[in-house]
Amino acid sequence: MAAADFSKIKIMSNKISTYKLFSKSGIDVPEFKVIRNTLDMYKYALSFYEERGSFVVKDAIARGNRGTILVDKNINGKIDYMGSRELHVGWNYFNEKIIDESDGAFPKLITERLYKPAYDIDILAKNGKIIHAIPRERINPAGVPYRGNIMRNNVKLLNLAHKVARVLNLSWLYDVDVMTRQDGTPVVLEVNPSPSGSSVASMECGVPLYKDLLELFNASKFKRYDLPEDGTIISPSLICNIIKPKNKQNQ
Repeated sequence: MAAADFSKIKIMSNKISTYKLFSKSGIDVPEFKVIRNTLDMYKYALSFYEERGSFVVKDAIARGNRGTILVDKNINGKIDYMGSRELHVGWNYFNEKIIDESDGAFPKLITERLYKPAYDIDILAKNGKIIHAIPRERINPAGVPYRGNIMRNNVKLLNLAHKVARVLNLSWLYDVDVMTRQDGTPVVLEVNPSPSGSSVASMECGVPLYKDLLELFNASKFKRYDLPEDGTIISPSLICNIIKPKNKQNQ
């Protein structure tokens, strides 16, 4: 089967396992602590808040930003974040309404806050070796709703993709989510064990991801494609056609 080992898929599906493996392997991930109970949540949250003024809490097993809570000293109460599923709150709101009403779904992760730009990297790999790696900056950093991409030809992001593929011994098409520290360092948020829903942007730039995916274990060599020019924008559009009913007299 053209897929990673089940053991690697289990790692990718759990952010705690992913972060621990990547930390040992020299791949940048957010600074993090594992929350195993409500006491841990308060202790680590207070520590991050006093040191940094912000932090993020997320479920260990969740796709994208589902269940993600960002706490920042500059927020009062609760605010919307670009129409996404993330919850952005202030410390008092978090302390009074989230810690005490925690759903008990432990373990969780608490991490440093990261910033835009945010990226998806489409990775097609075979036995840990990259066939295609295409970094795409998100126009909407939250990812959902999708607003399009700015294609990036960025050495740091490409090196990150190669490290991820090698450490996980990837075979198949994957989506790596990346965000940025304040000093500009890109760090891995997660590796999705499935293609990105917006990977069509890479195909629009001429990289035949799904064609090569279908040939992954039948071909020994794949044509190399130049990455899109850095800064190329792929923007979604909607076309509606109006088709009027035929005149009954002409039927």
